[in-house]
Amino acid sequence: MKLCKLISINSKFNHVNLAVRSLESWVKKYNTGYNVDFSLAVQNFTINQNLLDVLDSICCNNPQMVLFSVYIWNVEFIAKIIAEIKKNLPDSIVGCGGPEVSFCPDLFLKNNPNVDFIMAGEGEETFCQLLENNFEYQKVPGIYYFENELKFTGSRDLICDLDKLVFPYDDGSGNLVNDLHPSNNIFYYESSRGCPFSCSYCLSSLDKKVRFKSVEVVKREIEFFLRNKVHLVKFVDRTYNLREDRYIQIWNYIKENWNGVSQFHFEIEAGQLTQKALDAIKDVPPGMMQFEIGLQTTNPPTLNEIHRKEDLDYVHYVLLNIPKSIHVHLDLIAGLPFEGLVEFKMSFNWAIGQRPSMLQLGFLKILHGTQMEKFAENYNQYKYLSTPPYEVFSSPWLSAGDIRFLKHVDLLVDTYYNSQNFLRTLEYIFDLYAKCNKTEWDFFEDLELFFNSKNYFSDAHSLEFWFEKLFDFITSENSICVHGQEFLKFDYICRGKTSSYPSWYKRNYSKDIHAKAIDLYYNKSEKSSSLEVYKNTALEIFDYNVIDWKEKSELEREKTQVLFIYRNGSPKSASIKTQIKSNSCVCVKCEVLE
Repeated sequence: MKLCKLISINSKFNHVNLAVRSLESWVKKYNTGYNVDFSLAVQNFTINQNLLDVLDSICCNNPQMVLFSVYIWNVEFIAKIIAEIKKNLPDSIVGCGGPEVSFCPDLFLKNNPNVDFIMAGEGEETFCQLLENNFEYQKVPGIYYFENELKFTGSRDLICDLDKLVFPYDDGSGNLVNDLHPSNNIFYYESSRGCPFSCSYCLSSLDKKVRFKSVEVVKREIEFFLRNKVHLVKFVDRTYNLREDRYIQIWNYIKENWNGVSQFHFEIEAGQLTQKALDAIKDVPPGMMQFEIGLQTTNPPTLNEIHRKEDLDYVHYVLLNIPKSIHVHLDLIAGLPFEGLVEFKMSFNWAIGQRPSMLQLGFLKILHGTQMEKFAENYNQYKYLSTPPYEVFSSPWLSAGDIRFLKHVDLLVDTYYNSQNFLRTLEYIFDLYAKCNKTEWDFFEDLELFFNSKNYFSDAHSLEFWFEKLFDFITSENSICVHGQEFLKFDYICRGKTSSYPSWYKRNYSKDIHAKAIDLYYNKSEKSSSLEVYKNTALEIFDYNVIDWKEKSELEREKTQVLFIYRNGSPKSASIKTQIKSNSCVCVKCEVLE
């Protein structure tokens, strides 16, 4: 019996390679020779593992064929393995599939002579026929290989009926397959394939034929995730919200059957969300859904060149009406055509002005096979990595120094905005900058200049470091963030109970007032011990009103006592009018206690 190994190399240990599992599941269902003429083994690794250990594990049991799932994030690691694999398995057949090799097969085969073939496009039927034909890849459609020159065995029709796809996470008895854990792994799931849009930088734009699983099948598979209490399911549909009648049905099913644990991630085209769709999600509870929305740019010439159409007024309306209970991740791309720092600043301010849960600053990658690759060839001032991830490091509109600056801004946005550890501080700073006719971009630009002058970007740092250095910025000579340290203290203590405070934190505390605040505002159960209550709460006396300061025209000097109640505690209902939430912490503004 011949042995074939399917190999996935993931970027993190908790990621699940959907492609490899789909191939395995398809073969188990549709190939009658499985476990008779051949056996199939799936092995999962990460790019952070020792190369020799991975190589040894792959070569164990002398497989006759080894097939790799290749992406932009793992191609270099896989190339290193492939360069060595035939020293151990000289007679084995080595194949590759995936987007990183499908669109440039000639280049990949030339650079990796130990690869026998490339499986192009959708792989389920191709792989099944490979096994049926005793691994003779020259006889199977959908294969590229070298034999003195590049040869192609012919195109293969796409799978039109996606209901034929085999759900890869069921062990056959309705339970999760043994090697996956519901809370530790991220489960990738597809309810459709293909993309109708033509974004010039994206490989998905090359697959125009959009195909859908039936709603009944999607519901059945979602029910499996819910029943097995899977924590995170990421729909990999290029654009989830293409057919209103279909995607709203799926959302309604999730809402009606939600288990309070599972979260579903969707890639959304904001301009495609209708009012009916917005009405359908207005009552979504926290933790059920998260949306990733690729804005990319707001610059009209750039949008035109990359073949995107955005009605920004409508997108603004949509973002305004997505409920705060849904985590919204908004994307921008730096390095796109006709967008320099001035234009990117406008895109940034528009995007962050929508107050998404996260604002991701990505950097353009010139991918093989895309229209952007041809555009970059015509504009030879585009400079980008010739190896993965093919990221731009300068463009005709952005210098290398500009890109370096934007990388710093990206880190600052991720640290201070996306982490949500500085919610109150940034809210105060953004408001203060606006009163000075400055924007959010101006704040991050000022912060980057200050941090760069102090060489703070040279190493990775802890969260404590970033709190301390933001305090330094707030209290620096040229800073306009007067009293910002009060808000920084507020955010610091919101993170959780601590027994030690950093040197910059000037604590104002009274144990007597803490005790009185607990009596008035903390909901103690009969079993609550004093130790437990104090463990679940903290008290701080601020010099300024850090709770409802925005309701007044200016930040007033007003002694403000705040009781912080953490995860395991709850406030009395009587305090509802004087409390706010910050992450998982409830903050109660106390009446002035003596």
